[in-house]
Amino acid sequence: MADLLNDMPPIPELTPGSSDEDKKFNEIAELSKNGYLLLKDNKIDEAERAFKKLTELKPSIQWWEAGAQPPQFLVAGDVTMTTAYNGRIDAAQREGKNLKITWTGGIYDLDYWVLPKGTPNKEAALKFIAMASSPDAQAEYAKNISYGPTNNKALPKLDGKVLSLLPTSEANSKDALRFNIGFWADQGEALEKRFSAWAAQ
Repeated sequence: MADLLNDMPPIPELTPGSSDEDKKFNEIAELSKNGYLLLKDNKIDEAERAFKKLTELKPSIQWWEAGAQPPQFLVAGDVTMTTAYNGRIDAAQREGKNLKITWTGGIYDLDYWVLPKGTPNKEAALKFIAMASSPDAQAEYAKNISYGPTNNKALPKLDGKVLSLLPTSEANSKDALRFNIGFWADQGEALEKRFSAWAAQ
């Protein structure tokens, strides 16, 4: 993405359009020669640089709203590069599509298991979480779709080909950036409004 954001000539580029992805695209706009300042330093004033870069790219942007669209647009030749859910690219690759992922500067987020307080099925839920989080279950899941195991003990159970496709493998995660939920909790509403106004211009 840094190549896309720096000195590339105008080409069809694809970026997301939903609100959660708006946040990530604002983050991506800061992946430039001067580093990832918008979230790394938690400075709202760095958003000015992000929107300046977005404005430079705007004539070449093609928005996507559903996860199935990025691989479809890539295969059709409508765009040259895109953000995407890696599972969608994996599915297209399994169908024989010649698509590749670059992991440099990728953004990762965290999900959590949650049990509602007072749930009558607490024991069954805990057993499911233990099973689903086990190394064997995580490894088997990763073999069927390239979503990285959250349990690192699953990684030694996978061969090199599978590991090369996972966002959580050591090689692919070394330059990854964590989605800063604290920053977006504080600044998200204002930035989403600004992004919506910018996109409508």
